[in-house]
Amino acid sequence: MRLYMCACERCGKEVPATPAGYAKMVLGNSARIDGKARALCPECAESLRAWFLAGAAKPEGRE
Repeated sequence: MRLYMCACERCGKEVPATPAGYAKMVLGNSARIDGKARALCPECAESLRAWFLAGAAKPEGRE
């Protein structure tokens, strides 16, 4: 099985991936930043999801 080294375009961390894992990283863990799709490592993708979910919650003191 061949492994590819993928670099996260946010933190620069290199992540080993199989061809299927690479496709998941590019297609599933990507975000549009400055109009360009950027591949994110699993940690950065989860951090981005948490950031969006935190913004979706109602701010305290508001109805």
